[in-house]
Amino acid sequence: MDPLRHDTSSQSVKDTSFEVEDVYEDDELTLQQSNGFAEADVFSLQEQQPTSRDDTKVAVDQKAPHRSSSPTHRLRLSLNERQLRAVTFPLQSQLQILAGPGTGKTKTLISRVIFLLSQGVHPSNIIVTTFTVKAANEMRERIAAMVGPSVASRLVLGTFHSIARRYLIKYGYLIGLPTGFQIADETDALHFIQSVMKEVDPESDKNDCRHARNAISNMKSRAIQPSSLSALEYTTQEMMQVYSLYQGKLAEANFLDFDDLLLKCMELLRTNPLVVSNIQAVLVDEFQDTNVVQYQLMKLFAARRSNITIVGDPDQSIYAFRAAESTNLMRMRQDFQDTSVVSLEENYRSSGHILNAALAVIQQDTERIQKTVLPNHDEGHMPVFFPARNPYIEARHIVKEIQRLIDLSCGMLKPHDFAILVRSARLTRPIESELTKAGIDYRIVGGFRFWEREEIKLLVNYLVVVKSRRSPALLDIINSPRRGIGSVMQAALLNHANAYQVPIWDAIQRAIDGQVRVNAKVRSSLKQFVDIITEAERLVQDSSRETPLADALDYLITALDYKEALRKDRGDTWAARWENVTDLKEHIRYFCATAPDPELPDIDGVEGTKAADDVLSRFLATVNLAPSEAESSAFDPTMVLTISTIHGSKGLEWPVVFIPGVYEGSIPHALSLAKEVDLAEERRLLYVAMTRAKGENI
Repeated sequence: MDPLRHDTSSQSVKDTSFEVEDVYEDDELTLQQSNGFAEADVFSLQEQQPTSRDDTKVAVDQKAPHRSSSPTHRLRLSLNERQLRAVTFPLQSQLQILAGPGTGKTKTLISRVIFLLSQGVHPSNIIVTTFTVKAANEMRERIAAMVGPSVASRLVLGTFHSIARRYLIKYGYLIGLPTGFQIADETDALHFIQSVMKEVDPESDKNDCRHARNAISNMKSRAIQPSSLSALEYTTQEMMQVYSLYQGKLAEANFLDFDDLLLKCMELLRTNPLVVSNIQAVLVDEFQDTNVVQYQLMKLFAARRSNITIVGDPDQSIYAFRAAESTNLMRMRQDFQDTSVVSLEENYRSSGHILNAALAVIQQDTERIQKTVLPNHDEGHMPVFFPARNPYIEARHIVKEIQRLIDLSCGMLKPHDFAILVRSARLTRPIESELTKAGIDYRIVGGFRFWEREEIKLLVNYLVVVKSRRSPALLDIINSPRRGIGSVMQAALLNHANAYQVPIWDAIQRAIDGQVRVNAKVRSSLKQFVDIITEAERLVQDSSRETPLADALDYLITALDYKEALRKDRGDTWAARWENVTDLKEHIRYFCATAPDPELPDIDGVEGTKAADDVLSRFLATVNLAPSEAESSAFDPTMVLTISTIHGSKGLEWPVVFIPGVYEGSIPHALSLAKEVDLAEERRLLYVAMTRAKGENI
């Protein structure tokens, strides 16, 4: 038998009848008590009842809910044949679920988790990784609806980055990682890079710094360290020097950037495999978008038992610019020779004509993994190709077509049923102009995140400095709101810090103490600034307070006279900005009242650190790992038309989808025309865009 077993066979799974475990011994957590998640009613294909019990299984109680009323029984009935085969695939196996667009991949993955729980796998022994924070939150909510929040919360579920952080918080000391490390966001990382670039090349500018940042991130995504000789295949000796100095700056300030979270976790698991020895199952969503390091982490998570389930679609791999490796699907089959494949082929989203047109695009790639997607709906309307002489004619046509379809549907179609998906944001300007003329409200997915808004970012940066006085954010807040510490004074402080090899915070203290020449007004302003940070730190650390973080934020807003500062400096926009600040205050109070993720379970033979993951560290990690606006606004229930990049639309759907700019130079992008591998990604991009549509594709 071919070791790469495929689902075209008619063989059934080994054991299709199973019961939910009675009790998780270590914490008296019962699945029986969670939302009617009753014994012996999950996915059973044979209507037979167990007649005996041992110390982990129980026979069906006479008073247990009838099968037809069980939520898990209803879930089983909602799965098609291939979904059910994937869900009930035997444990201790490696399974690839190839799921085309609209084939129910999320439901299948969630059902697989429920199956594992029913087989007696403790939730804290299951790792589930998702591509986005939004997807992780949605998955946890849906699992909680099936098994109860107490069970769902025990799953090690999140993005690779958030899961890596949890392991580093508990076990990072094993690789010499100091406790209390902070995550450097993109702004922090660029600050560190700029500092390094000035040492290596005083003539460097912001574009050089961004190039260096991207080059370093790409190397990290391939697990290339500064000391690696192979690194010179990717970059120059000068860039390697920048990379090495950058890592030194991060370590000095006790920061990890996003890529370091994964690299440090990989180092931890390679040198201390015992910390994941409890893991019985690893499930990975959007596997086609994983990079080299994430693939290695998956293998390390599953090292003890090699029970791996991945869900992915190579035809939707559109993140090569983020170092995603669609070849990880084939790499997994090579590394695990007994990998089995189940293809989900029934598309429940798009009409037949839309699906066939999309397949005609993607099937031009002769190197793709061959698979079929079959429409579950009727043929519907043919996709329409409208040739326009210029973007303005194209925009007018789109708006007229939206108005026509709304009128033809007698108002059944609303603006929120329409999406306009573009290759890049620069294509939206004429479309926005025409929508505005027509009085059609719209939102742009992919604008500023809430956390990136100026008035919010400033307060968050204050909290960052409260947590870590070595943060590069210090210079971003020292004169905001304005307190007379301008660029000349900041340069003097920076020069003193560099000359004496001390942090900026120490240079500020020296200026207050008279060791750095400043005038009395500046000295007073510096003293006020230090007092504000010190008092906020005291409030955050005050364990007697019910909501110390919220109290610290309230203090900062008052001490900075922030409302008045916005009124004076932000003109007509100050009220909207203050409303955002009010939202931040509410969010932090809600955050303080929300229980943190349960600690990772203790492992025999390895001691986890007892250092608390304090509320400020958790909040800042949440901000840095938060979904982009493209992710978060995708679930916004506003009744307006959506304009989005194709990348930002992944995983979403609308009844009517317009795709402007489908011409050589846009789709496919001009830079992709030289290489077939790049052209193939452009086909996948168009395929993703077309398969967002349910009924109309223009």
